[in-house]
Amino acid sequence: MKNLLSLIIVVFLFTSLAEAQKYHMGQVIKPVPPFEIGDTIPVYGMKLTNSKKLQYYVPGTEGDRYISEDRIQLVPKPYKFWEQIWFEYRGADFKKSGWERENRQILHGDALDYFQHAKSSQLIFEDDLLIDYLYQLVFRIFPENLIKDKASNFSIIVLKSLDANSFAFDNGMIILTTAQIAETNSEKDLIEILANRVANVVLDHNLLNLRQQQRAERRAMMWGNLVTIASTAAMAHSNIKYGTTFEYYDALDLGLSAQFISGAILDNIGAKYTMEQNNDAFDITQRYLSSQFIGEENSPEEYLATISSTISYNAWQEYHLKNYDYSLSLVDKLYKQNLATEEDYLLLSHIFRKTSNTRESNLLALDFLKKAEKLSVSKMTLLDKEAGMLYLRLKDRPNAIASFSRYRNNLIELEKAGNDVSKELKDINHLIYKHRFKEEVLSLGMD
Repeated sequence: MKNLLSLIIVVFLFTSLAEAQKYHMGQVIKPVPPFEIGDTIPVYGMKLTNSKKLQYYVPGTEGDRYISEDRIQLVPKPYKFWEQIWFEYRGADFKKSGWERENRQILHGDALDYFQHAKSSQLIFEDDLLIDYLYQLVFRIFPENLIKDKASNFSIIVLKSLDANSFAFDNGMIILTTAQIAETNSEKDLIEILANRVANVVLDHNLLNLRQQQRAERRAMMWGNLVTIASTAAMAHSNIKYGTTFEYYDALDLGLSAQFISGAILDNIGAKYTMEQNNDAFDITQRYLSSQFIGEENSPEEYLATISSTISYNAWQEYHLKNYDYSLSLVDKLYKQNLATEEDYLLLSHIFRKTSNTRESNLLALDFLKKAEKLSVSKMTLLDKEAGMLYLRLKDRPNAIASFSRYRNNLIELEKAGNDVSKELKDINHLIYKHRFKEEVLSLGMD
């Protein structure tokens, strides 16, 4: 009779596991009522006690419970790496709580809101080659199906930011900042970052961190503040883009950017991970690297070329903040590997002019401008202005006059095309007048 009872319970348990529960089987080797020694029963999950002893989560007559590993001999199924991780860390909790679909839907809405606000605030960094590369890396790390309440996949967003940070949403959307990518030195570095975020998603860290109480009010306040800041930033960006500057890589609105990765935002979306969660993600990443990672597919040079746009972007942002030495350290990575673009060479000229005033440094800055002009496929208005400033330093009046004249003429052409360059024209006219260049400019027929 007892054997029949345990058989009925096991059959019922198998039937109730139809909803995508990942579980192993275990053979009873010590009494586990109502099961007898030799019975095979499902093992839903596992945990380590404070004393570092392993316990399995198994069924019982009065509900599921944890039992010591010395009572069950695990008969593992051939799960893939991340399926096994889910079993170890999430299996038992899933058996207790199910999918928690309502909470997951809230988190999914958070992800969509975040993306839309970041996009409308023009904080998403666009580089098709880089984004495709990031997807390739994620596919290498996680070639499986996400274990969620509905079909889900990973997606990648790169956020413009000078803060090295990354986090993920429950639906698989991973956020990386340009600063975090720019600071990596190898493909393995980036894989390690992505594997950490994959672990956060697999372990449902956002779901576990979700706090429903007062959530609707906090959520409305959170996005309301962002909308206000974003509208102001968008207006400023419009002025920059269509009117008052031709600097490459517009200065990032640091206040807006910081809002998108602030502690308050991360807390509301469940991405302010605890120390324990960070430790779990780190441990899992190390397990992945030691058992699944087969090496880098790209050489250091290929890797640098792929992420170079983030390095250029952040180098310009650091320059705008007058962090000239750090800006130089970033762009120098590209210069040393012959990966510098025309914008990078212009930046190098700016930095050298701002940090030195020897004949050698000024000539080198001019050489950077010549390389920028050679690489450029379209007219770079600022090259002539920058060259004029350097020729002034070198007391080379004829070349300074010629450079400023070309710069002024280019501004006039832009004005005729409908661009508001009144400030730039006023500034260059004042410069020409104060340095007594007006007669020479007129004699060149450039007025």
